[in-house]
Amino acid sequence: MDRDSTRRWILLAAAPTVALLLLNGFWLEAAYRRSVGLFWALDALQFVVAPALGIWMLVRLGGIPLSRAGIRGFGAGYDMRRVLALFVFVALVFVATYHGARLAAPSAAWLPPSEFGYDQAIGRAPGLKPVFLVYAAVTAGFVEEVMFRGLPFLYFVAAEPGRGDVARFVAVSAMLFSAIHWENGLGELVATLVLGVVVAVLYSWIRNLWPFIAGHIVTDLVWLWE
Repeated sequence: MDRDSTRRWILLAAAPTVALLLLNGFWLEAAYRRSVGLFWALDALQFVVAPALGIWMLVRLGGIPLSRAGIRGFGAGYDMRRVLALFVFVALVFVATYHGARLAAPSAAWLPPSEFGYDQAIGRAPGLKPVFLVYAAVTAGFVEEVMFRGLPFLYFVAAEPGRGDVARFVAVSAMLFSAIHWENGLGELVATLVLGVVVAVLYSWIRNLWPFIAGHIVTDLVWLWE
């Protein structure tokens, strides 16, 4: 498949999920105030239904395997110890970068954080908190890494061997990843932008998405548990 066709399928696959994640700050809190069931239904739409349809289109209609977006095994040069070390290293980078940037990030009255957070929805059913916690962390970790790391890298770099633009990938990946967190205030925008740059650069070297999905999940578990 040529570069332009690959890029068109990537855009078609990613656009619905990216649009939902960019706009959800306008309706998720209102949905939660109306019904916690409605909130989780809309969350499933953006983190399960839309991504699943997009990935199905990419793989079945576009003929682009997810391995090209980083969802693949490790090469023969990686034994179990090296793979485990890589997972731990990436997870530490995620947690340290995000929380360090979050502590140092500024706040602004013109873009205050929302009074609503996922922790409120998760806490509505104390007995089911671990279930919702794991669901929220795993779906966000997988979907956001595919949509904001794996597919952009394929679009800007892997689809054009020898002429790929890593700098553009890093910039677009980080800005989109930051933008979907706008409702959490300026501090979150800055922290996720910093995190987005760091992990995009790291991914451009490693080119396997599984450690990043795991690191993202760990970071969200720590954040949501606080």
